[in-house]
Amino acid sequence: MKKLPSYRHRLLIASALMAATLAGGARAAPVTAWRTFRATTATVVDSGQGTNAPVFGNTTTTAASSRFIGYFAPQTLARVGDRISLTYEVSFNDAVGVVNGGDNFRYALFDSNGETVPTTVNTASAGSTDTNGFLGYWAGVKTGSGTDGSLRERFDTTNNDPLANATATSIGSIDGTNVPIAGAVNGVGTAPLYHGELTITRTMTGVDLSGSFGGNGGSNTFYASEPTPISFTYGAVGFLNGNGLSADQVLFQNVDVSYIPAAETLTLEILAVGPHAGAMRLVNKTDAAIDFSYYEIRSDAGSLDAVGWRSLDDQSPISPPLGWGESPASDEHLLSEALILGKTTLAPGAALPLGRGYAGPTNDLRLGVGDGVNRLYFGDVVLVQPGDFDGDGDVDAADLARWKDGVSLTGDFADADFDGDSDGADFLAWQRNLSASSAAPWQAIVPEGGSWQLIVNATVLLFMTRAHLSSLTRRDLAVLLLQRR
Repeated sequence: MKKLPSYRHRLLIASALMAATLAGGARAAPVTAWRTFRATTATVVDSGQGTNAPVFGNTTTTAASSRFIGYFAPQTLARVGDRISLTYEVSFNDAVGVVNGGDNFRYALFDSNGETVPTTVNTASAGSTDTNGFLGYWAGVKTGSGTDGSLRERFDTTNNDPLANATATSIGSIDGTNVPIAGAVNGVGTAPLYHGELTITRTMTGVDLSGSFGGNGGSNTFYASEPTPISFTYGAVGFLNGNGLSADQVLFQNVDVSYIPAAETLTLEILAVGPHAGAMRLVNKTDAAIDFSYYEIRSDAGSLDAVGWRSLDDQSPISPPLGWGESPASDEHLLSEALILGKTTLAPGAALPLGRGYAGPTNDLRLGVGDGVNRLYFGDVVLVQPGDFDGDGDVDAADLARWKDGVSLTGDFADADFDGDSDGADFLAWQRNLSASSAAPWQAIVPEGGSWQLIVNATVLLFMTRAHLSSLTRRDLAVLLLQRR
């Protein structure tokens, strides 16, 4: 379908503005234990051990030049769109007043990387052997005094200080306005309350890091993409109260770690074998209707087929912008289209065929689905065996029952060739693949040659030819099968 130049421009803009803001049901991962280590006399956990409001040090046993480590149940960013977020509030107290030292307050999310929680709560050392293996990311506050803040990736597992510059490489800068650090003096006066956040989101190509730190009239922000993430699993938080800050006491509130799984969205199914191998469809496998106004299918290896792809634009008589429109950038690396005005709603169990858009042989497809309000979700990509109508990994009698329901118009379609209906051709695909196991994830897709061998169950469809069977309407087949139950 031909697009107008003005619409092409609008579509490219719409695609570019599809931000990866994710949604889902958050799951708390509470910190269950706190540990400290310091260069000289051990810093104490003054109060709040095992809670989200720990207090470190006091004016007798200082917390200056100390590191605080909190442990929580490890969380893995297993799917694209999964994220983990650390949020907290903090204030400071010192016997003579806090020094506004640059980049001397830092906070982190770590993969403990097999290190056990130490039995000693407070360690008088520059580092802890129990943090040697820590991997992860930390942000240093930009205060306007001394060294500006930075965003760093901890990589050195031979150094026991996971919050030291020497053990981490810079992956981004801290933007925004300076945040002056101040505190109460020996418990007298009102200490400013600061708020911090660090979020790590798994993406199609690695992880994104974002967050902020603010208070006392200033606000830091940061963002970076890391294409070769050092870990996808996190089980500890870390804080540094450096000697350039020199606060005797650090008081935290509401230290919370949340794991937010990727929201459920559409699934891209691809036929793995057979005459229609490479055919694709979008399926709603959730229990609720899904609205969407954009989707993209990506392949870094160039495994897509823009010619065989039958877009929603191709299938619709409505021209853009009221109808779907293909992106002019669609090729073997990217298939995408958008609905500029309005949205499409896909009911639970419903599917939209997209033609033979997968050419292979590399199985690296990634699906993104836009919900129309500037959020991009990442869906599963699944290879399926023709005839596996119930999606349980094999082709058996249960799938035949599902096909019977489909042609009887009493249930979801059993569509083995992804042409949008249930008919005799789908029955033949079921029969041909009976007892076949489902295609392994990312198995190479190779259309099988040769003609189908028609073996029809004599008690069901005796003497029927394949052509005859394929030409039957769904209602004809339903009547035929019901007669032989």
